[in-house]
Amino acid sequence: VDEAPQPDQHTVRLETIEQTRRCLEVLDERSRELIRLKFEEGLSYQEMSQRMGLSVGNVGYILHHTLKRLATELETMGVRL
Repeated sequence: VDEAPQPDQHTVRLETIEQTRRCLEVLDERSRELIRLKFEEGLSYQEMSQRMGLSVGNVGYILHHTLKRLATELETMGVRL
């Protein structure tokens, strides 16, 4: 069985990535940086709070609301999460 993605699946994935990038561009710089630290660098909330000068609770609050906003935006674009 060929497990490589089919061309249409690859196209959908690329479109989803582009839509996600567009959504990230409209975020404020702090929210965008927290998303980057979490998902690109894999930092813990404690590490992010130290790097950003925020409390751990504030990091969690901002990330929660940012991810919720991104999910809503992507859903309105027709992206299934």
